[in-house]
Amino acid sequence: MSTVLPPRQETEVLVRITREGRRAAPYEGITEALKVPNLSHVYTARRVLPARFTEQRVRVVNTDTREQVLRKGARLGKIERAEIIQTSNKPSTRETLAPEVDVVEQMMSSLPKELTKEQQGEIRELLDEHSSIFSKGEYDIGRTPYVEYRIDTGAHRPIRQALTRHPFKYLDIIDEQVEQMKAHGIIEPVASHGRATLCSYARRITRSDSALTTNTSTESPYGTAIRYRSLTTV
Repeated sequence: MSTVLPPRQETEVLVRITREGRRAAPYEGITEALKVPNLSHVYTARRVLPARFTEQRVRVVNTDTREQVLRKGARLGKIERAEIIQTSNKPSTRETLAPEVDVVEQMMSSLPKELTKEQQGEIRELLDEHSSIFSKGEYDIGRTPYVEYRIDTGAHRPIRQALTRHPFKYLDIIDEQVEQMKAHGIIEPVASHGRATLCSYARRITRSDSALTTNTSTESPYGTAIRYRSLTTV
């Protein structure tokens, strides 16, 4: 049956894979992100599919402002055979989480010397009670499920920035920070028609006698950010 694609939404569509022959065996495959023929601003997402011919689902996004209908039997693209790489169960050093900082102990050590032991005990009790609100490391940024931020770009085509070259001394730093953000659940792999480039920068280090600093001893002196400048022009 045909599938209704709501405007500006993603829909999972049930698909069937055409066999290459009567005796063809199923295999793991990858679908590429493509524009759906005969529909306006409708695209399929890249996806890894398990080894079977039926009961497969592909994500289709309708970026148009109107509802559209995907007819039964429409061709959504070609599936490419995926190469399965056997990986070792030994944990990688890149998957090791960044060390956490004992924030309460740090704050206690910076208290004025004239405080009595009773006052220090009350402060420690207060800090221990609310320790969950303090960041314990560079990647402990917290997350709230109550607010979602969305950028409505209307019918504008996806922005796909060209990849930029980075100095060789930053490449390992970028790889390490991306892996750390993935390990901490800050980012996740995604298939999209849009693409924003990464930029590296040197963090500002404040004086050691300052009450607040922009980085601690566990943080890298370099940071990685995403350049969304083109998106702000939409």
